Amino acid sequence: MINILCFGDSNTFGFNPEWTAPQEMRFPKDKRWTGILGRMLGEGYEIIEEGLGGRTTAWDDPPTQGRNGLKEIVPLLQTHQPLDLIILMLGTNDAKRVYNASAMEIGRGMEELVKICLNPYVYDIMKTPKVLIISPVRLGEKIRTSWLGDVFDEDSANRVEQLASIYKRIADTYGCGFLDAADVAKVSETDSVHIGMEEHRKLAEAIEREIRKLV
Repeated sequence: MINILCFGDSNTFGFNPEWTAPQEMRFPKDKRWTGILGRMLGEGYEIIEEGLGGRTTAWDDPPTQGRNGLKEIVPLLQTHQPLDLIILMLGTNDAKRVYNASAMEIGRGMEELVKICLNPYVYDIMKTPKVLIISPVRLGEKIRTSWLGDVFDEDSANRVEQLASIYKRIADTYGCGFLDAADVAKVSETDSVHIGMEEHRKLAEAIEREIRKLV
């Protein structure tokens, strides 16, 4: 069995930007990119979902506990081992106004996550997995007027857009796979942050192609 851990934020969790009732806030498993990916890969692959709304690479969110990726990832790596591949798709929440983090600082957070994932001592005597870095989808043009406009702004969008080149450089440095999610998926016009159902399918298709190259 090839075990793949998907470590991300609300776009890995499957937040539905078009929800109108509480039970609709999360896409069903078979409509999330993780669930679609599992179906595409077929037997012999285990997709482990670890998507959490608000998760960052390295920043604490005082009102909401457990969002700092650096503080949370090691227990998850050890819980789900043995792992063959770790997919890291973070960076959107790092660009929130409250953190005031530059694109380069967000990149440092991703780099630290990568170093942890590739550290053989994390896994005791089990094998060290490979890593696929995914830079996030771009924020929408209407971000400032969306319901998330108090959290993100135009500068947030600019910083998220810069992450693709930074993450690609990290991937090249550490021998990781890389995918720019913005090349295949777009955010919903409803909130300018989250991707809709069809975009989850497109993202899953692109990720499957990258996984076939890695494992």
